[in-house]
Amino acid sequence: MNPFVTNVMCASVQIEVADVEENLSKIISVADSAIKKHSSIVTFPELAICGCSCGEMFSNSELLDAVENSLEKLRRYSAGKDTLLIVGAPLRDNFSRLLNCAVLIQDGFFIGVVPKIFSDSLVGKNFFASPDNFDNKIKIAGKSVLCGQPFIFEDMKSDVSIGIEIGNDRHGFIPVANILAKCGAKIILNISANPETVNSREKCMNDIRQGSLSGRCAYIYNGGSTGESSTDFSFGNFKCAFICGEALGSSSEDNFFVSIDTEKINSQRMKDFSYINQSILQIKQPIREKIKLPVFGKEFLPKLPTEPFMLGLNRNIVSKRINLLQQKAIIKKMDYMRRNKIIIGVSGGIDSTVALLSLVDAYKCKNEDLKNIIGVTMPGPGTTKRTYENSKRLMTACKITQLNIPINDAVKNNLQAIRHNNFLFDITYEQTQSRERTKILMDLANKEHGIVVGTGDMSELALGWMTYSGDQMSMYSLNGGVPKTVIRHIAEWRYENANNELKKILEDILTTPVSPELLPVNSKGEQSQETEKLIGPYVVHDFFLYCVLKYNYGFKKILSLAQKSFEEIYKPEDIKNWLEIFTDRFFTRQYKRTCYPDGLQVYDFSLSPRTSWQMPADVSNRLWKE
Repeated sequence: MNPFVTNVMCASVQIEVADVEENLSKIISVADSAIKKHSSIVTFPELAICGCSCGEMFSNSELLDAVENSLEKLRRYSAGKDTLLIVGAPLRDNFSRLLNCAVLIQDGFFIGVVPKIFSDSLVGKNFFASPDNFDNKIKIAGKSVLCGQPFIFEDMKSDVSIGIEIGNDRHGFIPVANILAKCGAKIILNISANPETVNSREKCMNDIRQGSLSGRCAYIYNGGSTGESSTDFSFGNFKCAFICGEALGSSSEDNFFVSIDTEKINSQRMKDFSYINQSILQIKQPIREKIKLPVFGKEFLPKLPTEPFMLGLNRNIVSKRINLLQQKAIIKKMDYMRRNKIIIGVSGGIDSTVALLSLVDAYKCKNEDLKNIIGVTMPGPGTTKRTYENSKRLMTACKITQLNIPINDAVKNNLQAIRHNNFLFDITYEQTQSRERTKILMDLANKEHGIVVGTGDMSELALGWMTYSGDQMSMYSLNGGVPKTVIRHIAEWRYENANNELKKILEDILTTPVSPELLPVNSKGEQSQETEKLIGPYVVHDFFLYCVLKYNYGFKKILSLAQKSFEEIYKPEDIKNWLEIFTDRFFTRQYKRTCYPDGLQVYDFSLSPRTSWQMPADVSNRLWKE
C-alpha cells in the first residue's frame, strides 16, 4: 500500500436517541464492514454513541455510565485490529463536568480523547462545559486516558498526522482546524451533528473547502446524524472531503469512503510560503499605527433581496430541500411515537395544502397507506364555498381519508355558554371557531391513536396571527419553520410539477387571498377578511422577520433597509406603518411562541423558544422602536 495514502470511512448509523446498547451494536457492525474494505480510519458522528438530542438525559448518570460501558466494549472489540475508530461520546472529566468528546480507539486501547472546545446552541449548550483548566487526563471505565486539544496523532510507520475537530469548533474566531494544521496535522477529521437547513450543505462545503485550503490539509467532515430527534430539527446525513481546496467528494449515503494522498499535502506545504511563515506571523507582535477614517453624512445601505428567506437559491432547490426535511422529520416523529395515523386540518388555504402534500410524500416514502392520513375540513360561519370545495378536491386528489365536520352549531353553543352575543363579531367570536377546530383535531387524534400535525407557518407565528390554544397548538408543527413567502414558492413548485387535476386545484388555491375566514361571509358567499389588507404584505413582514432573526437589527435599521429594498414597490410611509404593526405584534405575542409545540427548523434560526429565539413574554419593545 502506498505509504502516502490513507483510507478514511465516514460512517453513520441510524441513531436511537439514548439507546446506547443499540447504537453500539450498529457501530460495531459498521466497523466490521469498514475493516473488510481496508479502511485505515473510521469516523462516527458527534455523540453517536447516544445521540446528540438527548437533552436533559445528558445529565443522567445511568446514561453516562452506559456510555462508558459501551466504550469499554468497543475497546475490547478493537483488540487485534489496526483500524482507528473515532466515536463521539459524552464523558465526565475529573472535575465532574460533562464534555462533548471524540474517543479514539485502536487495537484494544483508548488512544486518546479530544474534547469539543466551543459549546453551541444546537448540541448541548446547557449541558457541556468547555474544557479549560483540565489536567490532560480523563477516565473511561476506570482507565486513565490522555485528553486535550490541540491533540496530534502521528502514525509511526508513515508521515501521516491526524487532528480531530468536533462540530462547530470549525466556526470559532480561530477555527480549531487551523490550529491543528499549524501544529502539523495533515488530515483533519471533523465529526459533527448539525441539523440540516435549506442551505446547510452549501455552507458546510464552503467551510470545509476553505479550511482545507487555509490549512493546506485534507479536511473530512462527517455529519451523518440520522435518527436524531425531530422535535425541533431535522438532522441530516451529509459528508464531504477536500484536500488543499480541491473537492474529493460528498455524499448523503450512510458510508462515505475517501482516500487521502498526504504527498500532495507535503508538496503544497513545502512550496507555499504563507503556510511556512504562519508561525512567525502569529508569534510576532503586530505593528500598530493610528488612522482616522472619514465620516460620511449618511449611511450607505445595501439593497437587500426582497425575499431573503430564499437565500439566493432558486425555487426548485429550496422547495425540494424543505420538502425532504419535512418528510424526514415527520417520519421520525411517527416512528418514535409508534403512530401511523396523522390528523390534519385542511382548510383549502396555502399552508395546509403544502403540509398535506409533504405528508403524502412522507407516507409514500414509508410505503404507508395514504388512508391513514385523516384530512378534516371544518366549515364554519366564515368558510367560503371556494375554500371548502378546494379542501375536498385536494383531499380527493391526494387519496386520503376525508372527514367533513361543520362547526356552526358548536360555535353557537360555545358562545351561548359564555353568554356572548352571537351577532357581535369580535375576537371572541373569531377565536371560538379556531379553538373548536383544534379541539376536534385533538379528539380525533385520541380516537384514532394518531398525531395532529399543525399547518401554521413561521410568519403567522412571528405576528401572533393565530389563536392561543387554537391553531397555535398541535402535536407537531410541520410548517412552523417556513415563512409565508417560502410556503407560496413551495406551492408554486408543486403546481409546476403537478398532474392535470391537482394542477387545477393548486392554481385556484394559489389565487385565493390569504384569510383566516373567521367572520361571516356576505350574501354573495364572499369573505371580506383578507389578512394582507389588515396587516400588510407578507413579503414585507418576512423581510422584517429575516432582519430580526438573522441580524437582530433594530427598528431604524430595518426601516431603512426595507425602504431601500422595496423602494420601487411600496411607499416609504406604508413600509413604516407595516413595521410598526410587525414590531407591536412580534413583541406582544411572544407568549404564544413560549409554549409552541415541537416543530421543524429549516433555517439557521427559528422562533423555537427551546433552540433559537429566547425572549421573555413580557419584554418591552419601547427601546427597540425608539
